Amino acid sequence: MPQTTTDTEKQLHDDPDRIIVTVNVELPKDLTEEQQRDAAKRFVETHCVPGKKLKVTADSSLVAFEQELYKQSRLAYLSF
Repeated sequence: MPQTTTDTEKQLHDDPDRIIVTVNVELPKDLTEEQQRDAAKRFVETHCVPGKKLKVTADSSLVAFEQELYKQSRLAYLSF
C-alpha cells in the first residue's frame, strides 16, 4: 500500500503543539542576495508563528537566505 503525501502546510497549522514539521525550502539557485533575503523574510512571516515548531532545510549554496532566515526567525520568536 503506497504511503500518502503529507500536507506540511496543513499539519503546521492544524497540529502546532504536537508536531515538528520539516519544510524544505526550494528556491532557484540564481537568486540575487537581495531576492534570497526577501524570500527568507516572507518565509518567516508566513511560517514562524507562536506555538508552532518548525525545522527548515534549504540549499546550502543560498547563503544569504540562510543568514536572513536565522536573523528574521530569531527576531520573530523573541517578539512572541
